[in-house]
Amino acid sequence: GEKPFQCEFEGCDRRFANSSDRKKHMHVHTSDKPYLCKMCDKSYTHPSSLRKHMKVPGPGRREGGPPVPGAPSGRRAAGP
Repeated sequence: GEKPFQCEFEGCDRRFANSSDRKKHMHVHTSDKPYLCKMCDKSYTHPSSLRKHMKVPGPGRREGGPPVPGAPSGRRAAGP
């Protein structure tokens, strides 16, 4: 399909079908990581990266799912 929206970062040739996708892409070129995990101190440039992170077992997260309400910090939550 047509991709009329080019990345405005010098040296980047990426093009996008719409301006919102271009805006999301711009986080790649900055240190801006607006998508924060509520269970740890990690942050991500894209919401899909945060969703992938949340599927990995860790403190306060059940395997393959969202955070476990009331799970103690620093301990792995029991699976479903």
